Amino acid sequence: MRSWRSPTDVLPTIVLPGIVFLGIVTVLGSLVAVVADEPSKPQAASREKVARRFAAEHHPELARLLGELAKQDRKQYDAAITDIHRAIDRMEKYREKQPERYETTLEDWKLSSRIRLAVARMSLTKDPELEAQLRELVEARQQLRLKPLRTEAERIESRLEKIRTTIAEHDANPEAAIEKELTSLLRSVRSAEDRVRGRSGKPAAEKPAPAKPANETPAAPAPEA
Repeated sequence: MRSWRSPTDVLPTIVLPGIVFLGIVTVLGSLVAVVADEPSKPQAASREKVARRFAAEHHPELARLLGELAKQDRKQYDAAITDIHRAIDRMEKYREKQPERYETTLEDWKLSSRIRLAVARMSLTKDPELEAQLRELVEARQQLRLKPLRTEAERIESRLEKIRTTIAEHDANPEAAIEKELTSLLRSVRSAEDRVRGRSGKPAAEKPAPAKPANETPAAPAPEA
């Protein structure tokens, strides 16, 4: 069996009892058949468990095919598990801080995985129902990928509107804008001068003694000894 070379390449199929088995179907990046950094056996077992559970939850048909692949070609199976686990790692980065992006990425994975299965099946039979299914999946994935672009476009349009408003307000009364900024600058100059005087160390002026009341009676002289 030849190796999976790219996300758009379809491997040969093996006909099994009651099932058309695909070499591997995967999404979110290129798949490599030989993994340079092979994990230890405990790590590999853990990664395999996580990847199989993920496939079973989000694409049960892919999970069944992985089970068949494990029996037929262990090397391809290990590469598939590694690729799925990498996809999981990429998605997990968004789960806490960007939950919306996580959900979008996960949905993209699910749609793309189903698209690859449909393409593989169509390579065996020209079933009109398969083509209709493929069209629906492609349309759904395109709409999903356009959603963040539309959100970004709205954000940019809002920002542009604020910029245009600022420019229009200035152009309507440029002198007022100049006076406003000049007043602010002069105020900062006066504040700086006050701070400099405060650091100069000049003693504060002595306060004058309070004046005596006019009707105060002078004190009597002390008696002579």
